[in-house]
Amino acid sequence: MSESHYKSIESIQKNMKLIIKELNEHNSDVKEIVQMSIYSKMMETQQEYNEYENAIKELEEMIEGKENLLTIHKNSIKLLTEILLQYQNEINYLEQKENDEKEYYNTFIDKLIEIEETKKNNEISTIEQKYSNIKNEFELKKKQIINNLNTKEEEGNDKKENVNERKSIEINEKEVTQPIEVPNVINTNSIQKDIDQLIEIEENYDMYDETKFTGSVTTIIPPQFAQSSCKVVEPPHSLNKLPINQKEKVIHINPQNIKQTEEQFEGINYIENWCGLKNHLILFDSSLPNGNSNETFVSSILNHSNIVVLVFDSLGSVFGGYMNKPIQTTDSLITDSNHFLFSLKKKNHLQPIQILPKKDKLVGMYIHSTNKNELCYFGDENYGWLSIQKTTIPKSVCCSLNMVYEVDNSMINGSDGEGFLIDRIVVLEMS
Repeated sequence: MSESHYKSIESIQKNMKLIIKELNEHNSDVKEIVQMSIYSKMMETQQEYNEYENAIKELEEMIEGKENLLTIHKNSIKLLTEILLQYQNEINYLEQKENDEKEYYNTFIDKLIEIEETKKNNEISTIEQKYSNIKNEFELKKKQIINNLNTKEEEGNDKKENVNERKSIEINEKEVTQPIEVPNVINTNSIQKDIDQLIEIEENYDMYDETKFTGSVTTIIPPQFAQSSCKVVEPPHSLNKLPINQKEKVIHINPQNIKQTEEQFEGINYIENWCGLKNHLILFDSSLPNGNSNETFVSSILNHSNIVVLVFDSLGSVFGGYMNKPIQTTDSLITDSNHFLFSLKKKNHLQPIQILPKKDKLVGMYIHSTNKNELCYFGDENYGWLSIQKTTIPKSVCCSLNMVYEVDNSMINGSDGEGFLIDRIVVLEMS
């Protein structure tokens, strides 16, 4: 190969290197442009991604807020439903109470009417029997006179002797309230007139007016009760009302003047331990006169503190409540943080128990000044209470006590929402 050929080859190689160098430089610029473009696209994509992420986050926060609001509304609806249910239960209780009272008073009135009708029927029967006896005696006297007349006529006695004999007839003054003149000649038509006269006298006579009665009392016992061991009870004498000092309306009763059995006050030592007071004075006792009067109940306990209301029901249970606060008002709830209920005696109960209110409940005692059935109640007027009715009303009740006290309804006396009758109510003042 010639030298020229070598030079040509070298020249070509040199040119190739230059071309390769230029290509490399050109590729570097293209690569940089491509990288810049890719980076720009990546930045735009990252920005869009961040925007989408922020939008999703805001949407999630909005959804969470809506869920919280929905939960609040659900809780509000649930609370309103419970309140409405409580009001409905109270309305149902009041309606049932009203119906029971109507039924009780209707039965009571029907019984009174029946008693009065029986009483009047017995009186009418007595009067009819009395006049029947008088009539029979008149008939008997009449027959005697006729027989005597016939006898005298047969014997030839004169008319004057017969008239004197007829005048000698005596009428029993114990059976006839006014004297009846016997005529010379007996007319049978006058018998009915005399009976009508006696009936008129009887109608004008008030057998129940004791101020006009001076004779002896004859007690009429129906034949069906003739063999009974029951005794006739005399009606009570009227009581003279003593004037009351206006400055002192509280009635104090000496405990020694009231007959109390050991059983009635069994468990009083538990109450002394619970309230921390050892002495007691009786302020009120329903077994005394006017024991079912709201006025007597209120005047006995007003302005007194540390009172204990003892209740003795017809089932033999003994229970009640304690108030530390002074009783200074009526017809409104007196709340007391030291108030509690108790049960001293109950079937299937081993020992007395103290019943405390729930910590979040304000409870106490409500005293009626004019209620015809209820003297007072313990608890809360809207949620749960122990109603203490008068001893003639069988509607005392433990209603929803578990809502305001740490207790089950049946723990007081086992009634568990059913009405019961109270035999006696005693109020003590502890000191």
